[in-house]
Amino acid sequence: NFSRSMILFPSVIWKVVISFVVGAAVGGYSGSFFISSIPESYYKIGLGIFVLWAIFKSKPRKKIEIPGKWYALGWIAAFVSLFTGTIGILIGTSFLNEGFEKKQIVATQSICQFAVHVIKVLVFFSVGFVMGPYLGTFSGMVVMTVLGSYLGTRLLEKIPEKIFFVILKTIIVFLTARLIISGITGLHAQL
Repeated sequence: NFSRSMILFPSVIWKVVISFVVGAAVGGYSGSFFISSIPESYYKIGLGIFVLWAIFKSKPRKKIEIPGKWYALGWIAAFVSLFTGTIGILIGTSFLNEGFEKKQIVATQSICQFAVHVIKVLVFFSVGFVMGPYLGTFSGMVVMTVLGSYLGTRLLEKIPEKIFFVILKTIIVFLTARLIISGITGLHAQL
């Protein structure tokens, strides 16, 4: 996410990022008190249902400005990410009806997700998670992510705006269905 946001840095909407990051910091802190007490399956199913509703709800005729929307989204995203690790679909869905251009969406969402990941790592370290055994895997993931971000942003420039939104919604619906199925499977495993 960081590499993608740096490649598209001029397109970042900082007003959104700042509000989001403040909310994410509060969400990460408050979520740290619940890390081991709530089953992941509940978050997956709830998040999935919310995302599907957000995508398929009817659009208001007039854009409604909700005060603190990005702060609240940051709080929710950081809190939920501690339990599911799946926040891209939540954040991505929130950008769909804002009237932002595709580069603005990708750049701003990327930096917001990066912030949540940093907060999540800090929370996990604070509760005793040891990263040493995973450094090799982590390093490989970073290299491949940077390469994927570079190639993806080049592809983004070639995709027409309307096609981009169709592709984005399709990917979000697919990932959301997978998330809900994973949550249901997890519930069945607990029985």
